[in-house]
Amino acid sequence: LTVKKIVTLAHAGPLARTLELWSRAARALFSDEAISLRSTPAVLAALHLPNETAVGRALALHLRSRVPALSAFAAQQFVTAVLAVARSAPTDKQLLASPPPAAQPIGLLVHAALRDVRGNACSYAEFCARCPGAYAHHPVVRLATWSHYMYARSGSGAVPPLRALLRLRIVDTPGLPAVVGEGAPSPLGRCHAVAARVDFGDLGAVADALRRGLAIDWGE
Repeated sequence: LTVKKIVTLAHAGPLARTLELWSRAARALFSDEAISLRSTPAVLAALHLPNETAVGRALALHLRSRVPALSAFAAQQFVTAVLAVARSAPTDKQLLASPPPAAQPIGLLVHAALRDVRGNACSYAEFCARCPGAYAHHPVVRLATWSHYMYARSGSGAVPPLRALLRLRIVDTPGLPAVVGEGAPSPLGRCHAVAARVDFGDLGAVADALRRGLAIDWGE
């Protein structure tokens, strides 16, 4: 299911552009499970709410229902960035020509994700899966490398400075790392990671942990 097909079948009318940007960014950053035709009515219902605060809250809750490992902070920042682009770049030509928000780390990632105008670039998770040894590197390095890939693939100009990504407070997890906040830029070094403890005899519990994007402590 492609972003183009979701937008076409949704009959979103004046909200089609916002739905397209939402779906494009969500697929690129969080992979295909973040979007579906069945979940599109919830996105459109949120976009129809009477004020931006209500829209942002509803979209963040919806996104976390699709991507359970996503923190509330990251979900809200993602929503804010997508809605800002929807307001300022009504066409892809304007989007590709616009500078990303250099001081906003998640805004940088959203702008990189939206470079996938044709909808056939690797999502972050797909990109890491195709890069041997990717998860041996700091998650900020992975995010920056994927951002470079998205800009280079789109041919939309020079890659912007990505130093703001150093401000992310990250817990490393499978797939997109869990962003739990922002702070002063910090040098690359060790970062926290979380592994879930499950009963290996309970296959349902194992499957549920993997579905929620959790690493499992196999060495228990």
